Amino acid sequence: MVMDAAAALGIREYDFFDLAFRRWFGRRAETRFLERVFADYMFHRTVPPWVRSLGREVLSRMEAGTLSKAALGAGIYQRHEKIPRLGWLNGIMSGLAVLAVYALIMAIFLFPGSPANMECRSASGNWFFESWVYVIAGKEKPPCDVQKTHR
Repeated sequence: MVMDAAAALGIREYDFFDLAFRRWFGRRAETRFLERVFADYMFHRTVPPWVRSLGREVLSRMEAGTLSKAALGAGIYQRHEKIPRLGWLNGIMSGLAVLAVYALIMAIFLFPGSPANMECRSASGNWFFESWVYVIAGKEKPPCDVQKTHR
């Protein structure tokens, strides 16, 4: 009920507890008290009567179609996340990076003369990895006919 009512108001569950306390007692709850009560709810599913009362009210208003966030006082908990200044640039750069990787993968398999389409395939099945192993070892790659016998 608490999750549904908080979602209906568009606020976090913790803020729902704070709102319920304000409406029930007419004042703000002390932070330590509210944290302790909310921890009991999270770990033991203990819901105080003042939270249940607001939950029932919110859900009944929602079913009746008369739910008003402003009338219940939930407007003070609305958080407006700001988009980072260059967030759009990060999205474009990420998209371009994904497209580049996709193009490189497709180039390996589709273009004639690429390592994946060559007649001489590596013994391990991974031409790129095997090329680097020979470079690091300081050895020259064996000719194709020697590699085909290793299969």
